[in-house]
Amino acid sequence: MTAAVILMSDVSDGFTGESILYHRDVASLSYDAVMVSISSPYEAMQYLLSYLRYVSDSEAYGERDYVASFRIVHERRCDDCDGGALAAAALLSDDGYPPLLLCMYNDDHTMTHMGGHMVFIYHDGDKWGTLGIMEYDCMMPFYGSIEAIVERYGFSKYNIKKIDDLYDDWIDNNVNMSGKIYDPMTAVSIKNEMQKID
Repeated sequence: MTAAVILMSDVSDGFTGESILYHRDVASLSYDAVMVSISSPYEAMQYLLSYLRYVSDSEAYGERDYVASFRIVHERRCDDCDGGALAAAALLSDDGYPPLLLCMYNDDHTMTHMGGHMVFIYHDGDKWGTLGIMEYDCMMPFYGSIEAIVERYGFSKYNIKKIDDLYDDWIDNNVNMSGKIYDPMTAVSIKNEMQKID
């Protein structure tokens, strides 16, 4: 069964004049002031898509994989998928949304063979939505399961990491947090989880 995915940007203002003013206002705010000013997934999406720019970790940090704090991502105004997911988690963490990162992998993913993807996930009623640094990562609550999200991206395994269980200072630290976040060796196979549902 194929279902239409509703991107959050499909219901937005198209990021025209309003987003230019928004972008200018956000640039003048500190990371903690931005967190206070943003209170909904839609506002977080505006921040992610109009303020942040996608760049690889090797370009941004000189390392193959680097998970920076929200403070660093906000100051640099760029990151890759994990920076977008972590930014969304930080922006909504003071608004009742648990900071949940969905880390997705292929079967052959190891710490030496990378190639996964990460988004922030949030629950609204009985559905899940996602936020990330790319437009296709920003999906309204539509999915009935995490496995459906992982399958949509074409991955076969996943972990859900609650970042504040791993780092107390995840919003403003100066360390590379990838070691505790990426854990492909203990990832759950969606095939196993789908069998449990059937």
